[in-house]
Amino acid sequence: MSDRRRRHEDFIKERRERYDRREHDRVEVVIPMELTAGNDLYFHVSGNLSVGGAFFDRVIPHPVGTPVEISFSLPGEEGPPIRCRAEVVNIPEDNEGLGMGVRFLDLTDESRNRLESFFEDLDSEE
Repeated sequence: MSDRRRRHEDFIKERRERYDRREHDRVEVVIPMELTAGNDLYFHVSGNLSVGGAFFDRVIPHPVGTPVEISFSLPGEEGPPIRCRAEVVNIPEDNEGLGMGVRFLDLTDESRNRLESFFEDLDSEE
């Protein structure tokens, strides 16, 4: 194996380890979300969600580091949608290059509480 190939594989391994250390548990949940990147508006469906971010399966990803704005409503909730800035932090290699994970950057305390209550309600249903 060449040095260049080994360095590339080490870089990928380190990057995966860094992003696999998540602070929050993820829950598989399908929620329509609006993402704005620059002047472009996208409609995606979450594959999973946590207090810290979301993953979108089977979408053409933006590059890692891309800032986005996200807006979504939690199932069963009425009222204003949750809105926040986010950043693309992960693009899986094992999914044919499709999908991306985003980290929420500036959730308000109210939005964080709404998400936590949503997850607690899901846990109590199981």
